[in-house]
Amino acid sequence: MPDTVTCPYCRNVAEPGDLDCSLCGQQLPVAPRAFSPPPVAFGPPAAAVPPPPSPALPGFGYPPAQPWPGDAGAPPAAPGPAVPVGPPRGGGWIPVAALMLLVVVAAAVALLLWHRSNADQTAAPSPRPAGSTASSSTPDQATSQEATVVAPAQLQHRERNARITVPATSSPAPDAGNNQVTYDAAHLVDGDPATAWRMDGDGAGSSLRFDVDGPTTFHRIGLINGYTKIDPYDSTDRYPQMRRITQVTWNLDGRTFTQLLQDGNQSPQLIDVPDVTATSITLTIDATTGPGVAALDYTPISEVQLLGG
Repeated sequence: MPDTVTCPYCRNVAEPGDLDCSLCGQQLPVAPRAFSPPPVAFGPPAAAVPPPPSPALPGFGYPPAQPWPGDAGAPPAAPGPAVPVGPPRGGGWIPVAALMLLVVVAAAVALLLWHRSNADQTAAPSPRPAGSTASSSTPDQATSQEATVVAPAQLQHRERNARITVPATSSPAPDAGNNQVTYDAAHLVDGDPATAWRMDGDGAGSSLRFDVDGPTTFHRIGLINGYTKIDPYDSTDRYPQMRRITQVTWNLDGRTFTQLLQDGNQSPQLIDVPDVTATSITLTIDATTGPGVAALDYTPISEVQLLGG
């Protein structure tokens, strides 16, 4: 029922909707309206109306604000580049690296085989402690061999057998024709300068001993101070490849003689001794050159000559 309004001047009750009092003619106050909540709508919500774009700010020249992606009415964002899903590319380097490794290994093996066929011995000898001894069969023991002391016929009254003791002997090794070459002590007095005794490393300080089977008077003594061999298969000169002896000391039953040797002279280098009679001769290597090829670090002697009778 509509609310009635009472005139504040004459207390007349006015009819609903009157603006002026019918009794005194005064303007009536507006009756307060009762609050009524807005009706609740049931059903799907109305579509959102996008807000109007913001006007540019005057004087600054900025464009109207643009809606952010995701705002109502904003255009959908352009799709980005497709991201591949799966294992990363670039794995092809693995077989390439494996192939390169095989090539390097094959080259190393080929180089090793070339050295074996071209230098009587490829690998550098293992370093030995000072004073250690070796032989071709028992590399950690001194070795002695029976041999014949050979002298030129004009100085030789009779041949003497001798026991030769050396401090060490290199193991056999193939030549350029893949034939095994030995370096035994007997090669010191076999009369063939193309054969040799040799030991691993620098022989300086090492001694060789010759014990003859009876008192013998010696006139001249000496040696070939390296390996004077020309390889018959590839004509390689072995002399400059290994060490050469530059000084030795001879001891003939207590009598000592120092001999200087010329590097590069591949002939027997001899010194005169004043008819010394002895049964034992010790040859001490005092000094050597360095090896001509680093992998061929050996001290060889192609021949020892003990001339007397």
